[in-house]
Parts: sequence; C-alpha cells; structure tokens
Amino acid sequence: MLQSAIAIVTSLIGLAILDRMLLAAEAKGWINYRRRGLSMGAAGYHAGQLASMITPGVGHLHDAAVDEIQEEEDRGAAPPPIED
Repeated sequence: MLQSAIAIVTSLIGLAILDRMLLAAEAKGWINYRRRGLSMGAAGYHAGQLASMITPGVGHLHDAAVDEIQEEEDRGAAPPPIED
C-alpha cells in the first residue's frame, strides 16, 4: 500500500514538472501547448472535409474556418484556437 502511494505521489510530481517545462517551452515560442491553443493541422482539416461530405451543411463552416486561419497566417498573427 505504501509503495502504491509513493508511486502515485511521484507520478503527480513528475507530471507537474513536465507541465511546467512545456509551459516554459511555449513561452519561448517553441511549441503550442496550453495557453495559445493548437492549430487546425492536417487531421483537423481532413476531419472537416469528411464532415462536409457526410453533412453538406457543415461544409461552409469548415471553409470559413480555413479561410479565417489563412487570413491570420497571411497577416503574420498566430491563428485563433479552433472551437468545436
């Protein structure tokens, strides 16, 4: 029982340290982690395409999101986080 408790506490401390390291890397601009949100990426793009084939009414929403992200990238600003 004591070994399990020690393992759980050690894991939580390790996760807290990893979280702080990732936040520091995000602050330096190396990664997008928690504060800035993620870009749509290839998987999100293709999921939107698939959704527009299955539900045609979703197609214009996907196209608008892609256009908005492209405009942000053209202006040099960070893209907004995609909300589902």
